[in-house]
Amino acid sequence: MTALNLAKLVADAVLRKSQSSPVDRVLWVVDEAAEITELIQCLSSLQQSHKICVTNRCDTAAALSPYSETVLNDFDFTFIANNTLPTFAYRISKQRSLVQHVLLEARRTLHSSGTLLLCGRKKEGIKNYFDLCRKKLGFAGSIQKYGDAYLCELSKTPANPGTSPSSAPLKSYTKTAHIQIDGLDFSTKPGIYGWNKLDQGSAFLMQQLERLRLAPTIKSLLDLGCGYGYLAVRSALLLQPQRLIATDNNITAVDYCQQNLQRHFPGLNYHSTVDDCGQKLGDKWDMIVCNPPFHQGFGNNFELTQKFLQAAHRLLAPQGKALFVFNAFVPAEKPAARLFKQVEQLANNQHFKVYMLTAPYKLAQKQ
Repeated sequence: MTALNLAKLVADAVLRKSQSSPVDRVLWVVDEAAEITELIQCLSSLQQSHKICVTNRCDTAAALSPYSETVLNDFDFTFIANNTLPTFAYRISKQRSLVQHVLLEARRTLHSSGTLLLCGRKKEGIKNYFDLCRKKLGFAGSIQKYGDAYLCELSKTPANPGTSPSSAPLKSYTKTAHIQIDGLDFSTKPGIYGWNKLDQGSAFLMQQLERLRLAPTIKSLLDLGCGYGYLAVRSALLLQPQRLIATDNNITAVDYCQQNLQRHFPGLNYHSTVDDCGQKLGDKWDMIVCNPPFHQGFGNNFELTQKFLQAAHRLLAPQGKALFVFNAFVPAEKPAARLFKQVEQLANNQHFKVYMLTAPYKLAQKQ
């Protein structure tokens, strides 16, 4: 069963609920794991005042905003009062602490007869989350199997000492963490990819960047998909550009990247901004660094590789250099060669490969 079908399970459950009884408000939690095509179809079938989507990704927010009220934040539900929401719909996320945070907020915001619709696969832990809802968070309800996917329909039960949400041993999603890498301090938190570690692909890219010794020639630096800012900070320390922009579609990542840039470069023209693969940028850049994602939610999505390569092609200066790191199995060479005259593999350690891309083609001449 595909991710598209998973979204459809929740969407169909909401539509059935609306047909049997009026649906006042439905809150949808939408992160990278949610395939939004079926969600948009469902949203189109409901009245505008009856739906609200919360997401932490700007591209998702842009896609959903024509069909519902859309809130872009770090899954902060404080704008919803306690015990007021009729329906809470959620295709579970990959990160455990985020799922637990959302389930606690569902418990807080749903009114006494409210419904929690929860969907996911067995291998994603959906049965464990169903048990958590019943045994620790004060929900009762059913779970139904559809292929390898499950749909949970749960309702709140009166709180008692055995099912008090305060007794649940849950991980903290909202708490800022501090990690030290290469002698540098970084602020980070759950909700950012690789939030509690040094990504080995990024570390491998930095090793190659250090070998190139490009500092005197780099005046502007762009980090596409910055995360909490490791590549942006390390590259800036090495190259000392006059200008730096770091972008990410995840509003949480951008916030923490900005904090880390300010910590290490106070007063400099270095900024992090919410943007989907640099779409809002118009300038050309002397250096682009990128560790593009190849996961979307629980699965691989190699189209993301093409998307980031196309962004680098558009944004790289004619004499500029783009350094990309890919997982060894990601097919990046051919799509890169269609966009750049020079595609040079700098290193390959069998886990990751680093390429330097130069001389972007004019697309009118070559596709």
